[in-house]
Amino acid sequence: MALFLGDKLIGTNSIGTRIEEKDVNFYDYEGTLLYSYTKQEALALTALPPLPDRTSENLTNEGWNWTLVEIKEQLTDVGGIVNVGCTYTTTDGKTHIFVEILDTLKDINICAYSYNSSALASINWGDGNTETITYTSNSNTSILSHTYASGGVYDISIDGSFRIGTRYLFGISDYNNYRYKVKKLHLGNNLVSIHPYNFRSITIEKIIIPQLSKLVEPSSSHFTNTLPDCIVMPRSYSTIHGYTFNNPNIYRLKESIFVINGNVTTIGYYCGRNADFKNVTLRKNIALGSYCFYGCRLTKLTFPVITSIPNYFASCNYNLSYIDFKEGLESIGNSAFLYALSLSTITIPSTVTSINSNAFARCYLKRIYMKPSTPPTIQTDTFGSGGGFYLASDTIIYVPRNSYNTYITASNWSDLSSYIQPYDF
Repeated sequence: MALFLGDKLIGTNSIGTRIEEKDVNFYDYEGTLLYSYTKQEALALTALPPLPDRTSENLTNEGWNWTLVEIKEQLTDVGGIVNVGCTYTTTDGKTHIFVEILDTLKDINICAYSYNSSALASINWGDGNTETITYTSNSNTSILSHTYASGGVYDISIDGSFRIGTRYLFGISDYNNYRYKVKKLHLGNNLVSIHPYNFRSITIEKIIIPQLSKLVEPSSSHFTNTLPDCIVMPRSYSTIHGYTFNNPNIYRLKESIFVINGNVTTIGYYCGRNADFKNVTLRKNIALGSYCFYGCRLTKLTFPVITSIPNYFASCNYNLSYIDFKEGLESIGNSAFLYALSLSTITIPSTVTSINSNAFARCYLKRIYMKPSTPPTIQTDTFGSGGGFYLASDTIIYVPRNSYNTYITASNWSDLSSYIQPYDF
């Protein structure tokens, strides 16, 4: 599957001309647009473009997170925008946390503990001071404290296999995380595992997530209340778990580029709730959870061939103005697009058999194209709330000409008969 979010026009080519986003876009880890291609240009490619070189930044390139075959398959089978990202690991194998320390608050806590007692990890605070990280089976006792002589940005590096203690990278509570701004977070292969909430409530500007063989897939709430400028997911991750990017815009109102790899097969419930993502294209054969993109700032949503859309899937997306449904879709869940205030036109595929309660309530649709020859089952509030439909007075529901009489007499459709007109699809 693929999930693509963000439409920032950033990065320039060698002669200083801005690179415009096209159908296929290749990003570096921090969001720089490196290459872009139209659909026709991408389908004609025989190899992926050259990889960026970050060796001067202590980063080893792991490659693009989409294969050329996957890109072409996505363009042919689904359409939409394909965003591709480069993944890295640290060249020295360490994890690096570039933290901005304020002059008014120069003390810092890091929750980390060694993976085992026979090979203790160490931490370099970036100011010439180092410290051994002890082993403990109780991660609640793993807080290391340090005080800097002055403010500034420090490269805190951790050497040796370690885990992040408790639930938060900078302490045992959200409060500790609020105190620090992470300019860059370069995860190394020495980070053995990540606990849910480890990166909660941190301001992270840039992040690399390597293809860690020992690192479990991102589980629930890893990046709750935080969102970097760009997130490139490695190919080793096949699942984006529930709550992974839940509520980030509460603390950071900024659109982000979210580059999911071509190998993801599942997106969990509340995965991107209230996230500042803009465009979404979903890869075929994807399993979707409820509330996936509830409250996002999506403008465009492209679906593959799927049989059902979950409840509240993209409700409260006030900027959503375009949805591309594919033939093969059978049902649209409760409140799936509730409060999509900018949505004025939809086309329902011929294969749809049911559209559930509040699916398009408060959308104020002007044109609804119904391709099914048999009227799908709808509820009294499918296009409204509290028994009202909230369709504009000039709304038109177009139905197949040969099915017009069936629609205007069908259950709940009959209440909409004044909006229904025959149409030749």
